[in-house]
This record gives sequence, structure tokens and C-alpha cells, in this order.
Amino acid sequence: MGYNRPLEVRSFFSPLFDVARTMLGTHEAFTRNAFRCCICDTEITRQQARSFQTCTSWKCRCEYRGRLRDQAKQAEAKYEQALIEFRSGLCSTRNQLADACGFEHPERFLPVCVPSYKAEMVQMKADRREKLRAFLLALVEDCTRETDVDPHPHSETPDLARGTDSSDHDAASETQTMFLRVACTCCGGHCCTDGGDQAYFTVDTMRRYIARHPDQSPDAIVDDYLQHVPDETYEASCIYHSATGCSLPRQMRADLCNAFECYGLTHLRDLVAENAATGLFIAATNQGQVMRYRFVEPLHQPDAPPSGS
Repeated sequence: MGYNRPLEVRSFFSPLFDVARTMLGTHEAFTRNAFRCCICDTEITRQQARSFQTCTSWKCRCEYRGRLRDQAKQAEAKYEQALIEFRSGLCSTRNQLADACGFEHPERFLPVCVPSYKAEMVQMKADRREKLRAFLLALVEDCTRETDVDPHPHSETPDLARGTDSSDHDAASETQTMFLRVACTCCGGHCCTDGGDQAYFTVDTMRRYIARHPDQSPDAIVDDYLQHVPDETYEASCIYHSATGCSLPRQMRADLCNAFECYGLTHLRDLVAENAATGLFIAATNQGQVMRYRFVEPLHQPDAPPSGS
């Protein structure tokens, strides 16, 4: 029932990393002065060490591959066990929080895990605005050069022209759209952290803006984007990442911002598709710890009790 995808918790992958670091021949062959087969210990060339980590004997290569398969199965088993344990712990946490909130049957709230983002708010620096200005001007100039070559500029997709994102386009119901919005709010913007001073903008972003505002000059286009830069933003995150979310209108955002979904959101979609009338327990986690949570009922259902932060 909706548990086919891994949840967005990095600790789930630690067993895989641990096994990978100890796999036979991995890394070890490259630290030796004399390269040797990891099975029979005969001397091999550097190229053989890089390609196979064994000698040319088919027996050694078959044995090595067999051991790798066994180790991969062990890693998968550890991963599945870690996943089961985390889900069990998340359900226990849900039950405890539901009891504290004073309502029964917490099992009707299926657990969904999303990342948790938290950072300090800082004043916007002037040099960040100037970096964004220079970057936007360069993008607009690139669009201008392309228009001179191609008199038929690239058309925008209908969804982006309307300013909708993937959740608006793919949602099976208003409930799913609402659930996705709540999950992103609960997370706080983990996917924004690499936006920097360029906000994931590309030439395509500028093409669509120019198509909607063909009479605006390059300076006017850049000024329009700059006026949405907040006075405060999260430290070391996207320049538009404000305390209330993205300060840009949806139509002006980059493709990635409108289309990206973390594993948690994808898992949420699956749950809602399979359990349309079921509520969700949305937990924002960091290193396996629940930092924020929300109990969310489907639309047209009684409101759930207050949730934690």
C-alpha cells in the first residue's frame, strides 16, 4: 500500500555506503605499488586493475563477480531492514503525536517523510543582487542573439505559460495538490539550497519571460526580477528563498523549481493515488529525527488537530 519507493532519509543509504567501502578490490588495488589480482594475488597491470581488479583468468573474474553479487544482496538486505525499522519508528512517532493531539485511529494517517530545512535568516547583501543582475543580463543577451538567428523564438509550454507547476498539472485531485503544498511547507525549502545567486535560471527561463513581455527592454526585464529579491533570505540558499517560501511568482521561476519533486513528494503521490480518502502524517526529518510534522485530512473532511513545528 504505497511503500514501494524509498523515503527521503539519507540514513537509509548508509548500509549501501558501508558495503561499497569494503567491497573486495575496491580502492585497495589503486593504493598498491604492485597491482595484484584480488582473487589469486598474481601480479596484474594497472589497466587490468582499473578494468576488472582481477587477472585474465575467467575463474578469477567469475568468482569476483559472484562475490560482488553476494555483497550487493547483503547490502540490499541491510537497506531493507533499515527501511523497515525507520518506518516502524515513524509509525510509533505518529501514534504518540496523535495521542498527544487527542484523536483516535492514527493509523488512518499514512506516514510520508520529506527533508527538513532550517537555516538562519540574514539580510540580503548588495553584492548578491549585483551578481544576479549580471547573470540575468547575460541570459537576456543570449536570448537576443538567438532571436536574431532564429526569427521564430521558442514557444513556451502551456503549463508554464499559465504559471502552473508539476503538482497542478499531474494532480489527480485537489486533495493531492493540497497535500503536496503542505509537504513542501513542512520541509521548508531543502531543494532551494543550491539556487545560489542564479536561482536555477536558464536561457529557457528568459525566453518564456520575453515571450510574455515582448516590449520590455533588457534592463526592464532584469529590474522586474530584482524587485522580487527579498530583504532577508536564508543563509547559503537561493537568493529568492524567503521566510515565506519563494518570493518569485510561479511564472517567473526556473523550470527546475516548477518541476522538481523529491522522493517524499513522489511517495506522497503514490499514497494518494492508492488511498484517495486517507489522511497523511507528513514528517520533515533530519538525520532520521522528526523536526516538524503535520496531520492532514483529505479535503471535505473534518480538520485534523493542530500539528507540531
